[in-house]
Amino acid sequence: MTWEEKINDFYHYLKFEKQFSENTIDAYIRDIEKLQHFSKEYLDNIGVDKISYENLQEFIFQLSKKKYSERTQSRWISSFKGFFKYLLEDEFREDNPAALLEAPKLGLYLPDTLSFDEILDMIKALDEESDLGMRNKCILEVLYGCGLRVSELIELKI
Repeated sequence: MTWEEKINDFYHYLKFEKQFSENTIDAYIRDIEKLQHFSKEYLDNIGVDKISYENLQEFIFQLSKKKYSERTQSRWISSFKGFFKYLLEDEFREDNPAALLEAPKLGLYLPDTLSFDEILDMIKALDEESDLGMRNKCILEVLYGCGLRVSELIELKI
């Protein structure tokens, strides 16, 4: 079987069995097609059934030299792992060359928060004479005072 046939099969697997979103599927397929292109250009057109762990490492190394972000590199590895896992489950391959690939460490980020003055400005802008204004003030004070996310606030039980 050719790369194109296996990529097409993988597309249908992601769409109908995994029910991934179109954006996710497009990203995965694009990553696998980059690997296919690398195989044609630099690996003497090695087939999807013969590609090795070392070939995958070389591909990722070549792309990382182009200064792609860690998140992008991590997505490539996730795409490769999913693709070769699919080929293993489909009994097209007897091994998963992507199983030992390690994704780069992703830095954690802190969400943006409002300053104390910004919260005060929001509270001052409310009409405290109305029931709705009082409710909104209470919501803002609980959110800020307890450090809650909105999703956490709406799950609170009285």
